Amino acid sequence: MIELKQVTKQYGQATVLKKITLSIDEPGIYCLLGRNGAGKTTLLKSIAGYQNITDGTIQVDGKVITTSTLDTGVRYIENFAKHFNLPVRKLLQIACQHRVCCKVIPQRKG
Repeated sequence: MIELKQVTKQYGQATVLKKITLSIDEPGIYCLLGRNGAGKTTLLKSIAGYQNITDGTIQVDGKVITTSTLDTGVRYIENFAKHFNLPVRKLLQIACQHRVCCKVIPQRKG
């Protein structure tokens, strides 16, 4: 479960995320859409624990997420476009490269 409560992120005087409240209860593949500069990358990096937020809370499976959280359980692949044509298994391997706890399920034969 991913839960955001009143999440705000500012860079200097610019507010990129403003009081976002969101709850994702079910496992799945989700899409985040928005124009350039809308805060999509900032939100994803914050959920993954790559950067801190200015205000509010982010929780993944009940654990509060900050940059000091060693394993958030969330992976973010930077520059996804250059990996777009790779198989899902390879994308998961890339996402896990810098996280020791991540395990890729072996490929089934046949």
